Amino acid sequence: LQTVSYFTQKRVDLSLDLGCAVGASAFHLSKTSGKVIGIDFSKHLIEIANKNFAKIGSRMFYLDDVVDACSSISEPERFTKAVCYGSFPYLEAGRAELLLSTLNIRYPKLSRVFIGNCPDKKLAADFFGDREYSENLLSDPSSAIGVWRTFDEFIALAATCGWQAEVRKMPSNYYAAHYRYDIILIK
Repeated sequence: LQTVSYFTQKRVDLSLDLGCAVGASAFHLSKTSGKVIGIDFSKHLIEIANKNFAKIGSRMFYLDDVVDACSSISEPERFTKAVCYGSFPYLEAGRAELLLSTLNIRYPKLSRVFIGNCPDKKLAADFFGDREYSENLLSDPSSAIGVWRTFDEFIALAATCGWQAEVRKMPSNYYAAHYRYDIILIK
């Protein structure tokens, strides 16, 4: 992805919204974080993002796989922030590790990455209740909720990729707070 020609050369925060969906998060992120590039693999969602939230000099959305995009985006040193809200669980284990490693190695100015809305494997029973579930379901990135990880599993994944991870409980008024958490990765 060629980003420099899209944005002015003025030095401001340049953020990545990985798995941006319809672009609403990028819209809100740009209010406090300057410029945002959103990436999603869904053509339909990117069309909606470009129709409703794209703004020259502020927000741009690209159709691509987030791992592939992060591996090929031009001038990665310009990015200062990254967020991946609600989509990280849909990456299979090897791709999740590659994404976190790539963000650590290729993006020197990313000192923190926010990964939000992760399902906690220790709390799967709270979600499923009386319904049956299996370890295979909790490890399946193509399932409705994706890969469930315990805090310790996510912290170990982050460490493998060169990050420290801080786990944050979601606000109690969030509808899924009883089985989800957020992660902040720190170099």
